[in-house]
Amino acid sequence: MKVSLLLHGAALVASSTSSAGRGFGQAPKTPAAAAASPSQSTSPLAFLKWAEDEGIKTLVPLSVSDFEGERGIRASEEVEAGAAVLSVPVKLALQVNSFSKPPKWCEPDSWAACKWDARLAMLLLNEDANAKSELRPWLEQLPRAVTTPALSPALLAGVERLDYPAVPTAVAKQRAEWDAARARAPGRPSAEEWDWAMSIVRSRSFTGPYTSGTFIGALAQLFLASTAAVGYALIVGGAGAADQAFDAFLFVVVFVLSNELIFGPRLTTAKRYVLCPWIDFLNHDGALGGSEVAYEYFTDSFSVRLSLRATR
Repeated sequence: MKVSLLLHGAALVASSTSSAGRGFGQAPKTPAAAAASPSQSTSPLAFLKWAEDEGIKTLVPLSVSDFEGERGIRASEEVEAGAAVLSVPVKLALQVNSFSKPPKWCEPDSWAACKWDARLAMLLLNEDANAKSELRPWLEQLPRAVTTPALSPALLAGVERLDYPAVPTAVAKQRAEWDAARARAPGRPSAEEWDWAMSIVRSRSFTGPYTSGTFIGALAQLFLASTAAVGYALIVGGAGAADQAFDAFLFVVVFVLSNELIFGPRLTTAKRYVLCPWIDFLNHDGALGGSEVAYEYFTDSFSVRLSLRATR
């Protein structure tokens, strides 16, 4: 089956600029953004040019479009269900994992006391405060106005009138958790700044299994093993030494490949949590379908595929 449009809630994107939904925001610049280079443009087209320069690949024709006043992404031609639509280098993503160590600018105790979402929020705020951030074109596309029951008294009052106590209770719990995390965050962010960062993280990040290695890392290990094997054969000399060196090298090959591709990913319970430019504009793994994100080991990138469910 095929689809021709990538729509909010149906396939990939189109989000409200007044919420933390996916898509391109149309909000005022932050103080950090305002301090950026005067030549820096905040337009979606400038972002798309930056994305291309940074190695982000759109694998089908995609363009920024208007959906009844909301900016989102449209495919300019039919897209097969299950087709790959986007690839983003891991180097551009903000991410934490089960073993992440605190950055230099964050106290270890504060980092250890926070959950994954607060850690990602810290990374986002730190990046947003840097006027020279390499991610500035992406940061300037994020919405700045967020509307949720936890942040809007009027919306919360409406929820409370539903006479369903579980929702206000959940909102109060979230509010308490966010306030406690903000108290630990470096730089003493304001309530507004922290709520913005947490809202962006909670609405736009994704998670999946964490693998500690990469294809380049595996190649480096094999290169070192081959160098050691050749060195051993040359130093010791003789056919026996060559055979021993080759056997040792084969053992390393089997160990590295098995650990990286078979046993490691299956046995680990570690998770990675990711906030990734471009991918954060897309709906993924929603109840109505959308897009699915996967880490591509051999290219060290995140790829997005149109879900089969999106065409139902």
